[in-house]
Order: sequence, then C-alpha cells, then structure tokens
Amino acid sequence: MAKPFILTVDDDIAVLRGIERDLPNKYASSYRILRAESGKAALELLH
Repeated sequence: MAKPFILTVDDDIAVLRGIERDLPNKYASSYRILRAESGKAALELLH
C-alpha cells in the first residue's frame, strides 16, 4: 500500500523550500512529502 502524502503549496519558493526542508524530519517515515508552486500545479499532481 502506498504512503499517504502531504501536499505543500506556496507561490513563494523560499517558503516552500523551508516547509519542504522541515516536514521530512517529522513526517517522512509515514508520509510522502509533495510540493507545488501554484494551485494549478497542485491540482495537476492530484490527477
């Protein structure tokens, strides 16, 4: 069974990188961490 995921979305790349850097420390063992730089990109990932 595939891991559930956490999808982070932010148009500020610095913020997104910070979130992406911090989340795996706590959640990588149970979740896949995905990122998108826009709402449109997030919706494309979900399809």
